[in-house]
Amino acid sequence: MAIRNEMIAAPWPRWLARPMMNWDGLLLAGIVSLCGVFLSNITGAPVLLLVLVIGLMLKAPSANDTQSAGLNLAGDAILKAGVALLGMQITLSQIAALGWATALLVLTSLVMTLAIGWQIGKWAGLKSESAIIAASAVAICGASAALAIASVLPRKAKDDTVILSIIGVTTLSTAAMIAYPALAQTLGLNDAQAGILFGAAIHDVAQVVGAGALFSSEATETSAIVKLLRVACLMPVALVVGILFSCESVETDQQITLPRFPIFLIIFAVLVGINSIGLVPEYARSLANALSQGCLILAVAAIGIKTSFSQLLMTSGRVFLVLAVVTVLLGGGVLGSLLLFFETTSI
Repeated sequence: MAIRNEMIAAPWPRWLARPMMNWDGLLLAGIVSLCGVFLSNITGAPVLLLVLVIGLMLKAPSANDTQSAGLNLAGDAILKAGVALLGMQITLSQIAALGWATALLVLTSLVMTLAIGWQIGKWAGLKSESAIIAASAVAICGASAALAIASVLPRKAKDDTVILSIIGVTTLSTAAMIAYPALAQTLGLNDAQAGILFGAAIHDVAQVVGAGALFSSEATETSAIVKLLRVACLMPVALVVGILFSCESVETDQQITLPRFPIFLIIFAVLVGINSIGLVPEYARSLANALSQGCLILAVAAIGIKTSFSQLLMTSGRVFLVLAVVTVLLGGGVLGSLLLFFETTSI
């Protein structure tokens, strides 16, 4: 009888058992993703934000729920695949076209934002992991950075910070997309200066391009290139953060182990190199971009579904405060540098 029950309970070969366990969660995340994409096409609202809100409206599954395995897969492996494919959007020639002065401004502001944002997060009472996720979201590329940095941290109890960072940076990016073009016109910035401001100080790529379009076509092109430099920094920053926090975890646990090198970051760097030497046709880049966005949307949906809304409310105020303060500091620093040192900037 026991043998009969075992046969009924496990009708699939062992090598198929794990994939079959993932289907329920993946299917649920996929449905949420499709709903978010549909609503985004109708309303024009950011798809990641919509997917996140829909996911949060669903009840978080328990740890032994049949959906948990698939949701964890989407929030980990599929997320990392989406981050790796971001490398297909970047070429070294695009970065070189910025010139050393612009590159120095962008890199300096990025590093300072990471350091200051992390410290402000600690002052606000956030854990180190939560503080660096929030700081990275502002410093690098919004939601994608929050997801990528969270994936390399050794301690995994941080989905609430990822969600709040996505909501916060999306909201702040939208506000900056509206405010920064008007501010640039008021201050009399030229096209290149405005493009640098938008690309260096607005978090999400879509809002960067939107701000540029509200100013001029030249500003749009410049802002996109500047933003790509920040996106290109995702791999080295994630690598350094992963190593530093892994070493901290090793010291805490008193174990002698080396931090693992994230494979998806290697793939990211390889794809940047392949794309830079012109081996990738345009249709392949478009396909990779679509796959990357699809993976990130699916991952955000899974994270939203897994997160308890009541737990989210407990930490929302501090995370939003950190994001807002660091955003203002980043924008003010970039704008001040442009006015002081980039009066005749042209790209």
